[in-house]
Amino acid sequence: MSISIIISVLAFGVAMVTLWLASDISKKIEQQNERFLRTHIKTLREDVAAIQNAVRDTVRVVKERSENHAGVERLAKDNAAQMESVRAKLAELDTRLSELDASIPKRYRAARPQGSQPNPGAPSIQ
Repeated sequence: MSISIIISVLAFGVAMVTLWLASDISKKIEQQNERFLRTHIKTLREDVAAIQNAVRDTVRVVKERSENHAGVERLAKDNAAQMESVRAKLAELDTRLSELDASIPKRYRAARPQGSQPNPGAPSIQ
């Protein structure tokens, strides 16, 4: 019975040493995996941060461009309205000028010099 106790104590000791070695190896492997993962996660975080900065810059540029585009559209509408007003005034002026030209008697009109061609849209007063 004493030999069986000695063998069982030795087996228990070997089992404890085996557990201790397995635990130590497990901790080393976990540390290596942790370092490996942190290294890769760090590069991934840096890449994600760079992409976020690029997206933020792109959004800012798009906002600026859309605001500029809105301003240009507003100016184009204003210019279109102004051009329409100028065209209407020009048409009225052309009508009045034609009426004025038609109201001048022929005896008060100056003769055109030889070789000059009349401009059909221009009044005949010189």
